[in-house]
Amino acid sequence: MTVGLEIYNAAGVRTFSTNDRVGRVLGSTYTGTADGAISHGELANGQGFCTCLPLGSIPGPGDYWLAFPSVVLDGTTIRWVFPTWSSNTAARRVNCLLVFGVW
Repeated sequence: MTVGLEIYNAAGVRTFSTNDRVGRVLGSTYTGTADGAISHGELANGQGFCTCLPLGSIPGPGDYWLAFPSVVLDGTTIRWVFPTWSSNTAARRVNCLLVFGVW
């Protein structure tokens, strides 16, 4: 006997089944204030995702330039790079929490 979960809308159309693909979080990491990268083998199937949540304090006086990392998911590797601006090399790099997983 098959056991599972299926959800139907009011019209009787199935909207969800346990056979559907559901996202699964694999892990998380902090970027700190330096460029970096991490790898996770389960991201290799090309169906990975990554979210970036900025952490840190509200800018104080004179702290108007903030640098958030650019995050790239490439195969099994997640890389982040902080931008540099020639007009303001002292921009404060913002530590972020990266949460990653697969669909």
